[in-house]
Amino acid sequence: MQPIHRNPVHEYLGKQEREVTERISSTKSEIEKIKEVTRKLERSLFYRSVYGIDPNPDSDDDIYTAAGCPVQLQRQPQKEKRDILTAVECWHQIIDDKWVLGVVLRNVSKETLHDLDFFVCLKNTSHVAGISTIWKQNLSETMREARVCWIKTKNIEPYDSVYDDETVATYAMELPTFEKETRVEAFATVCYRLNDEELQLPIVPNFKLSLEVATGSNDSKSQQNSKYGVLAKLAICEKTIEIPNADMSENLWSILKQNKFQDCVQPLSDIPLRLQIVARSSKQLGLIEKLLRKKISEDTLSSQDQIPVIAADLALKNELLTYLEDRQPASLRAEVARVRSDILIP
Repeated sequence: MQPIHRNPVHEYLGKQEREVTERISSTKSEIEKIKEVTRKLERSLFYRSVYGIDPNPDSDDDIYTAAGCPVQLQRQPQKEKRDILTAVECWHQIIDDKWVLGVVLRNVSKETLHDLDFFVCLKNTSHVAGISTIWKQNLSETMREARVCWIKTKNIEPYDSVYDDETVATYAMELPTFEKETRVEAFATVCYRLNDEELQLPIVPNFKLSLEVATGSNDSKSQQNSKYGVLAKLAICEKTIEIPNADMSENLWSILKQNKFQDCVQPLSDIPLRLQIVARSSKQLGLIEKLLRKKISEDTLSSQDQIPVIAADLALKNELLTYLEDRQPASLRAEVARVRSDILIP
């Protein structure tokens, strides 16, 4: 019988190899568990943020007592997944050096949604500065003409197919510089509140803009919706002013036309006079507002110059009727004739 030769180094290396193999296998198993837990958490967070429900209400996995015994949770009836807020249409437009994103929203629930806000971020960009606004259609209350206008809001009522009033979220930002790539991608989310729950709506698909479209070298008008052209301008620079004791006279409209501002101003109501100003910049908006206030003030003062005369005439007539209340008809006529002659003859 030949003696068995042992190699301690070989045995040690073999042992180390087995330990490393076991550790690799154990680590892979842990990684798979972490991935599974991550998928469950992502799904749960998505359902909670979008639908306000837990996708796995009966799940009691990985819940144990301090002694290591599994906890048996009370089974809860699973809520039905239902849409609350939906995106009907997405559009974007370029106005000067601004990129305006828009989403037409519809409340398909039976309750009013509150505190709507629109958030946008660019791919591979840490910070985006822009103006987020929620708009709803409204019929102006002017006597001159009936027209649909856009006013700001933070709420959205349940959808009514009879009136079909649209609610649109807009976000106006500076045009991307395209320094690193020739195409940019924007991710958008609408946040809102239903009762006491904070929910959100991810906008799919993402907004995309190429350098060719941004510079106008491409004639493609993809997603350039002319229907919301006025709203896109409103999203950039808008202001609503209220002027008491004034009305929307034809003289004012002629002034607006002479200065080519009739497309920049639309009335919201007559009493009190509320006007919505649209401009391409804050400087232009300030000039339009200054002109409006000046001209409206002049019109109001000229019309108010006649008010004291009319009021004095009415007061004199009332005083005369009171004074002559107990007089005879003949003497009354004589007195009235005398007063009229005194008024008419200087």
